[in-house]
Amino acid sequence: MKYKSIVMAILMLGIISPCFAYGDFDGPLQPEIKDSKGKVQRPQKPSKEEMERRRAEFDKRLNLSEEQKVKAKQLREQGQKQMKPVMDAMEAKRKELKASKAAKSSQDEIKKIHSDMKELDKKAHQLRMNNMKEFEAILNQNQLNELNKMKEEGRKKFNSEHKNKPIQRFGINPPPPPKEEAK
Repeated sequence: MKYKSIVMAILMLGIISPCFAYGDFDGPLQPEIKDSKGKVQRPQKPSKEEMERRRAEFDKRLNLSEEQKVKAKQLREQGQKQMKPVMDAMEAKRKELKASKAAKSSQDEIKKIHSDMKELDKKAHQLRMNNMKEFEAILNQNQLNELNKMKEEGRKKFNSEHKNKPIQRFGINPPPPPKEEAK
């Protein structure tokens, strides 16, 4: 009996120890923003003014001519028109998925909705790639080189900001890795 108690205690310790293995846990990596109903909200989209500022900075860094700026604006508007029906369909599928889960629909129905969403995501990705190729076609070689440099900087920034973030699986995030001390 005593042996079983010791074994159970060791097993329980083994099960709960990963919860404390990472040392000091400061909570979520980003503060959660909740609405009036207590639901967690996504970070807000940048304002129109912020987007305009970023676009002007982008144009300035690429040193776009006025003609290129006009063409880029046309391409952006054309891309938004092409993307709108895809995004609307994606939103409709999200609502359909939520309703199906609430109604406890069969796994086959839920898988079908997920499959449809993947197809819409692929279509959106293809539209983005086509739009990017059309934009790159209006640039000269120096501008293309600068754009590629900007893309690489963006990738590095993304990777540095996201490398220590845990991947959410099954609705639970593991604690972050231990903080490295300065040497």
